[in-house]
Amino acid sequence: MGDFEKMLEGCGSLHKDAEATVEAILALQERHGGEIPILYDFAANLDDIFVQASKVEKIVACLPSGDLRCIFTARYIYEMSWEEVAEAVNFSLQHAQRLHKQGIEWINNNEERAGTHAL
Repeated sequence: MGDFEKMLEGCGSLHKDAEATVEAILALQERHGGEIPILYDFAANLDDIFVQASKVEKIVACLPSGDLRCIFTARYIYEMSWEEVAEAVNFSLQHAQRLHKQGIEWINNNEERAGTHAL
């Protein structure tokens, strides 16, 4: 698995629960009368995850076709299973996976254009 694919796998449900996570951290700090050091480490890691997610979104936006963008968004932003991805884009499972492979190849062959040269 390439660096880009590893990064994609780690960014799935980021935006889904981010606001709730931040609210929970603030509530914990308030309940405990101030700062909780371990939460600072968590917050720093959360910031790194947001940066990675932003990179993923920019790369997905560069893909050359709407089908590829839909497949990558469903798979990596919404963390859908391959079966769910195929259903969402109305393709067979094999065709969705074949297009995904083409998307990975396009990204690898167009690193500068896709913005992956700095990853």
